[in-house]
Amino acid sequence: MIYRTRDAALHNLIVNKPEVRRTFGIYINDPRPITFDEHAQRDDYLLLTNGENACAIMDMVSPAVYDGHSLFDPACRGRDAIEQGREIIAWMWKNTQAQIIVGKTPAQNRAARMFNRWVGFTSDGTGTFESVDGGWECEWFHILRAAV
Repeated sequence: MIYRTRDAALHNLIVNKPEVRRTFGIYINDPRPITFDEHAQRDDYLLLTNGENACAIMDMVSPAVYDGHSLFDPACRGRDAIEQGREIIAWMWKNTQAQIIVGKTPAQNRAARMFNRWVGFTSDGTGTFESVDGGWECEWFHILRAAV
């Protein structure tokens, strides 16, 4: 069962595992530990989890638009991750005004790009995402509430 949490401990634990850390967007080249403690206390971020091995950070762009980031423990892969990803999206549709969830995935992370498709996202193409470490190649995705 997916729920919102104000405790970022599981998010912090999963994102800093080497298998996850090396694929997490703008932090790919940043050696400092990643923490979502501040995000957990803000109303414009939703930290979602199943309390075990799946987490998401939903960054509210507007009440109808969220930028989504998913984190799965290395033990949560394949069908289990797809099921948890779909539950996260269902939670968003049920509990927020979101009409669209967008995201960007590192281009070299083929498994995550395929995961996005399997949970219902549509590709918006590829390009360079400019960030603090100079930018990285990504694939942009979106999912519409109406598509579900």
